[in-house]
Formats: sequence, C-alpha cells, structure tokens
Amino acid sequence: MVELEKSEIAMICLLAFSAVFFVISRIFTEISSLATIVQVMTFFCFTLIHGTKTLGAKNLVVFIIIAYLFSMLMETLGAFGLFYPFCYWIYANKLGPMFLGKVPYLIPLTWLTFLYCALSMSNIICNRIKTNPDDLGKLDKQQTPILLISSFIGSLIMTAWDLINDPTMVARGYWTWPLGGEFYGIPIGNYVFWIITSFGVFVLFNLYLGLVGKNQVFYKKQDNERSLTTLWMAAPYLMLFIIQSVTALQIGVVYAISWAAIGMGASVVVTIIRFFQLKKSN
Repeated sequence: MVELEKSEIAMICLLAFSAVFFVISRIFTEISSLATIVQVMTFFCFTLIHGTKTLGAKNLVVFIIIAYLFSMLMETLGAFGLFYPFCYWIYANKLGPMFLGKVPYLIPLTWLTFLYCALSMSNIICNRIKTNPDDLGKLDKQQTPILLISSFIGSLIMTAWDLINDPTMVARGYWTWPLGGEFYGIPIGNYVFWIITSFGVFVLFNLYLGLVGKNQVFYKKQDNERSLTTLWMAAPYLMLFIIQSVTALQIGVVYAISWAAIGMGASVVVTIIRFFQLKKSN
C-alpha cells in the first residue's frame, strides 16, 4: 500500500472538496457565482502546497508575485481598452471587488494558479524539472533557447484552457466582449492576448530562476526521486476542463468542448509521456 504524505492527502482533499462543491452548485444554481470563487481559491491552495514542494517557498512567492502583478497589469490595460479594437472586454460585478473598478482581484489569482500548472507541464516536456534545485546552474547562452521554447509551450498549454473557459464564462455573464468575435462572440485577439501574457510571465520567472541558479524540482519524498506526485499539478487543469465541459453542455457551448479537449488533452498526454520517458531514463 502506498503511503501518502500529509501534503498529498491535503491536495486530494482539496480536489474532492472542489468536485463536491461543484455538484452542489449544479443543484442549487443560485450559488453558482460563489462556486466559481470557491473553486479558484481551492485550486490556489492546491498550487501553494504543490508549488512549495517543487519550487520551494521563496521561489513560489516570487512566481506568485510575478504572475499576479503581470496578469493584473495586462488585464487592466485590456479592460481600459488599450488593446481596442483587437481585444476589449468588460467584467460584470460577479467576482467580487475590482481593481480600479475594472478587473476583479480574483482574476489574476486564477491566472497564477493555472500558470503554475502550465509552467510545470512545459518544464516536464522540456526536461527543465530536475531532482536537484541547482542542476541547471546559472543562466547562460546555451539555456536561453530552451528557456524561450519552454515558455512558449507553457503559453500554449495555458491558452488551450481558455478555449473552453472564455466561452462558458461569457455565456454565464461574467464578462462581455462589446465588439463580439469569431468564436462564440470572442475575438481571436483574445487568444493572442493569452499567449502573450502567459509567455511574459514564464519568461520573467524563468529568467529569475536562471539568475539565481535554481530550477523546479520533482515533487519528491526522498532525494533523487522522480515522484509521480509531480504530475498532480495537471489535476486542477483537468478538473476545470471537466467542470466547464459540464457547464458548456448545459448552456449550449458545445463546440468549445471539442477544441479544448484537443488542446488540453494533447498537453496532458504529452506531459505524461514525457514524464515517464524521463523517469525511465534515470
């Protein structure tokens, strides 16, 4: 029988709680907005636990600061119309207090939670997760190409989620696109925005890790162990796909499920295959 650490048990409990609360919110639809907020906070707690193990507390704090502030900056610029007419949206008053009356404080929290998932997945794919935090060493010219490649792959993984996130959230009235767009009323420019924002966060954080000579490590119980728990960071990513797919079926945003299944499914499958390739080679 596999013995679980307390942190692993805590993450399982968080995922179970999120699933149960979602089912309850489907029965009592009047708490659907509350359920959205609870899910974000639950997944954020999951990120705190998992990220502390793979990044270390200090590096995780740096990641949270970079991801929150950069995504808030980009969201605020967009909400004020800086990217008009290519990408312009307006948030409804459903997600709590707003920064400058434009962007809910919860939105960057959502960004950083799933940016962590995408970061970890892209780092596995590009073999940038090690068994020792000092394995990569200081940033040099040889590391720059793979840093950029992993950052770009991470941005694609992140954007794949928005193929179902945006259509369902727009249909539920959480925000609107005044000018409409090609994909369920959402402009293609939105997905360019997601790629740019995600890429910016990943580049900044990877540069930080390179400058301090650190890297992400496998979630491990013992030294030099490529623990399978490392892959658990894909669980919130997959769970949100399932949750939003159920919602999409209920509100008629069916085609979004197919597109997200292709993008998110491919991301998870490639990550798992790559993980076991690395585990087998060592």
